[in-house]
Amino acid sequence: MSSMTPQPIIDEKVKKILDLVKKGDSKGDLILALGRLLSVKASGGNPSVYSVTKEIRRSIELVSKSGIDIIMAKYTNPPFDSEALNTAYRILLEELLKKLDEEMKDMQPMWRNKLINLVIENIYNIATAGETEEYKNQILKILKEDRNESSK
Repeated sequence: MSSMTPQPIIDEKVKKILDLVKKGDSKGDLILALGRLLSVKASGGNPSVYSVTKEIRRSIELVSKSGIDIIMAKYTNPPFDSEALNTAYRILLEELLKKLDEEMKDMQPMWRNKLINLVIENIYNIATAGETEEYKNQILKILKEDRNESSK
């Protein structure tokens, strides 16, 4: 029997969102994808870094500082009211946590904290950037299309 992590069931809406925001599998691609996804949460006014990224920071710190399992950390405090957005978020977060966990294994705590802060800052900057607005609009369109289909 395999000890593989069970993969979430990816419905068509989640697949469309992931295809939209994620362009590759590198750490940078995952940071971009999470920022694009969190642009939905960051809309309206001038949101704080904390309000946009608190769930990601908490998950990264749980894995890197506490040794909490990645699976447990990715299910801690989903940031969205939408199940599709939360599923896409968990998929991206798990991939990022795996990359960061491997990278931070041999780092001193000071450097680990610097890396966490840099990752969080980049995700926030992407989520609130003007050029990310189009991703937010397309994500909202995908979510709206599904509601329109289910009401027919």
